[in-house]
Amino acid sequence: MALEAYLTTAGLTVLNKVLAAQGALKFTKAELGSGVVTGESACRARTSLSKKICDASFIGAELEGGQAKIKVQYRNSGLATGFFVNEIGLYVQDPTSSANVLYCYATFGDTPDWIAPASSADYVREYDVITVVSAVSSVTVNVSPSALVTMEQRTVDLEAVTDMINMLLTEFDQTLRDHEDRIATAEAQLAALSGS
Repeated sequence: MALEAYLTTAGLTVLNKVLAAQGALKFTKAELGSGVVTGESACRARTSLSKKICDASFIGAELEGGQAKIKVQYRNSGLATGFFVNEIGLYVQDPTSSANVLYCYATFGDTPDWIAPASSADYVREYDVITVVSAVSSVTVNVSPSALVTMEQRTVDLEAVTDMINMLLTEFDQTLRDHEDRIATAEAQLAALSGS
């Protein structure tokens, strides 16, 4: 499965807006399709999938060196007819108009991925789409509450939550000590004033 991903022309426009505003790049939705588009310039010119079949879910994103690995998931539960996935579209929010814009168009080229109907087997397919994000301050994805995560992903998420809680508790403890010091100083000043 050789997946080639292209930053679209419209996606580049949004990226420049986000960089200028020093904001976050917000991925809003993912789609799977069976259309075939060939050639880099044709892929970059896309504003939608050639033949959309269904929506997919985001399950996370990882940033590294000006690129983001966007994790896309599709579960075939309820799928009556199987299909070949040949294109994936990642959409972002335009910070000016709030419209959904096709940011990244990915294609499997000559090796599409078969998704079987639910009657043959119920399973989950995951795709890692790597796209350019340059030096944006952050990347957010709308993670679906119905998305399935692996134990490894859950462990990483729990570790991140634990780290955040520990950081907040440390800050709270320091704030509490600062307030206790201020109260003790105020009480000492009040006692000194009362004694004079």
